[in-house]
Amino acid sequence: MMKITEENFIDQDPAVLLQPGSYEQVEDMILSIDAAQTPDYSRQYAVMLESKLGAVANSMPKDVFKRYLRLFKVLRLHGLLEVSDAEKEKFFRDGILDTLRLDFVNARYWVEFCFRAFYASPDIIEQYRKIFLSGLENNIELLGQAELRLPGQERTVPPTLKNWLFDYNSATADAVLRKNRGRLEQGKYLTSSPRVQTLSLEDRKVLLRVLELYDWLRFSELKYDFSFPGQPQPQEQILEGQQVLIPQELANLINNLRGFGAKPKAAPPPPPARTPAGPDGTVGAGGLPPAPAPRASAGGRITFAPVPKPQPVKPVDGVASFTRAEQKTRQERMLQDQKQALAEIAKIEPVAKPTGFSAAVLSKMSLSQAIANADQDTLSQVGKIRVGRELPPPAPPQTVSPRMSAPPPPAPPKQVSPRPPAPPPSALSPKPTVTPSRIEPAKPPVPRIVNLEGNISIKTPSVPGPKEVVDLSKRPVLKVASMRRPEELAKLQVEDVAQGNFNEWLQLLKDRMVELAREFSLPLKNVTAHFYRSPLFALYGAMAVAVMNDTTSPDQAAAYEKIVKNYQQAQKAYLTREQFLALGWLKKELSTMESTSK
Repeated sequence: MMKITEENFIDQDPAVLLQPGSYEQVEDMILSIDAAQTPDYSRQYAVMLESKLGAVANSMPKDVFKRYLRLFKVLRLHGLLEVSDAEKEKFFRDGILDTLRLDFVNARYWVEFCFRAFYASPDIIEQYRKIFLSGLENNIELLGQAELRLPGQERTVPPTLKNWLFDYNSATADAVLRKNRGRLEQGKYLTSSPRVQTLSLEDRKVLLRVLELYDWLRFSELKYDFSFPGQPQPQEQILEGQQVLIPQELANLINNLRGFGAKPKAAPPPPPARTPAGPDGTVGAGGLPPAPAPRASAGGRITFAPVPKPQPVKPVDGVASFTRAEQKTRQERMLQDQKQALAEIAKIEPVAKPTGFSAAVLSKMSLSQAIANADQDTLSQVGKIRVGRELPPPAPPQTVSPRMSAPPPPAPPKQVSPRPPAPPPSALSPKPTVTPSRIEPAKPPVPRIVNLEGNISIKTPSVPGPKEVVDLSKRPVLKVASMRRPEELAKLQVEDVAQGNFNEWLQLLKDRMVELAREFSLPLKNVTAHFYRSPLFALYGAMAVAVMNDTTSPDQAAAYEKIVKNYQQAQKAYLTREQFLALGWLKKELSTMESTSK
């Protein structure tokens, strides 16, 4: 039989619930869903479980069906925020008691989850308080077997939760008037009431949980503040007097633009000044006619004088239109500019001859860049060629190790001069004697990996020998900083925990989840839901459940040490006490951030 998990539950056949061991697997699945703390996610699984239970209800034993029904109500409690107000009240009227019978369910947390979602709206919180109290005070679920005889009544009544709360309020009426009731009154009622003594030990434990939830709902202030220390709180202010939504200046401006207001009269533009015409009736060298002057008629309209006929335009040749004095002035100005430019050029110092780059500079650039930026003297030293100079006499033969050099640049053409007379034979240097040697066939070059930037040899990685065994079954460690998608959070294991400071690793993990929510524009709860499905968080939940179920240890610290020893003996991964507490801190931080984020 395939194990029932969150991933495959939707594809499971309803008949799988009839098989032995299925209830424990569904309970473990609901523990994982509870750790996700996502109301809409829990409600989806409540709908799926309801449909599967309805398909096999007639074939399932009543006691098993009753146990599955409690798990269904736990999922309804988780999704309380996503349902209507009427359904909230109905759940408190006929479903809350079964969830309080399970030790791993924290009903107050999920009720407070609804309050914290609207921490900035006290009116909504008060409305929810009334809905929950109304459903609780009219609850029809039975607690106990014997009927109750309430004080002041002759007839017995069923042991419903409504009648138990009525009896509790009657026994602690003075505390109700003080609007302050807590553990003292609860313990006194459980130990002194004769009707409570008829209950079993398990039912009395459940009744205590009911009274704690009821008193918290009824008398707690339910005020939440998630602001930072020193952060100013927004205050509501009531402005006195009549408030004008739109200022009068803005209203006048809008009306003027729309044409409804009085338009200001614009002053008539002043008449342009007339420019005196030249001797030929034109203005300037362009020969343009003067602009006509406007004149006002008796009707207030502006009219213009008739435009005169255009005058013939004289041709302009560019230079001939200037006078001789103007031409002389322009020539003197050009000569002066040329002299000034030559003087500025003379002030420029000659550029110093560049030298080759140093080793520090070469380490920052490639080999091709270093060759391109080196001067000709440097290249000639490498290639033993003098560019633009007389060749020296050949040096005696010597053994030179082969090295990489750039091809010499082409020599510039030189003027052919008459050759001087040849010196006598005695003045000539003796020619070197070349001894023939055996020519060996060239060997193929050995490949070598070279870093051209630093000219540093890189060693080829050695291949593990046959005795070294590489375990391919282990995946590489998943680093938090390298996560690119929220789905990768579901793969976190204990082996991925960074060695060293576990708290710093958790802080990095929390920051990365916030960044992923911002990058993918998702609510934070949708990102953290993947982390809650991871094997790392599943181990945290499993060890927490094991501590709660341990009844033989004197305290939780001893129970945790016992569980750690069991994990060590089984050679399984486990969380140290410090890691367990740190994960609890992270869970609390994420819950606070999820309830405040939109």
